[in-house]
Amino acid sequence: MKAKNAVLESVLLSIKDTASQHFDKKYDLVWFAKNRCRYPNHPKSKELDQSEAHRGDINVLRGLNGDYHHGINCGEMATCRLFKEILDQATQHLEKDDQHILVNHKDIIQDHHEKVQEAKESFPNLSLEN
Repeated sequence: MKAKNAVLESVLLSIKDTASQHFDKKYDLVWFAKNRCRYPNHPKSKELDQSEAHRGDINVLRGLNGDYHHGINCGEMATCRLFKEILDQATQHLEKDDQHILVNHKDIIQDHHEKVQEAKESFPNLSLEN
């Protein structure tokens, strides 16, 4: 049982990390598409404009199909945010000791279900506020 739990914990953390990485990238691209003209001198605008990691995506956003790609980025950002919020909730208890989880497992499960429902209800969340 401990081995299975260790594997599941590793998988959850890996998925959470992947969702966070993809969310951060898509967040940057959505921010750039929405704000580059409004705030051309904003430090984030300048940073993204010169970012080697975002160069190809930024060029696509400036191209003829920029609106299409902006829509794709928005959808991906919202989806990554949904799964990131669910995984944030699921993994917050991994740092607690087994006794705490054993005693409070019903409350933890109920709390998790409520947070998942909140995340689903807020989907698609395209907010650019932290």
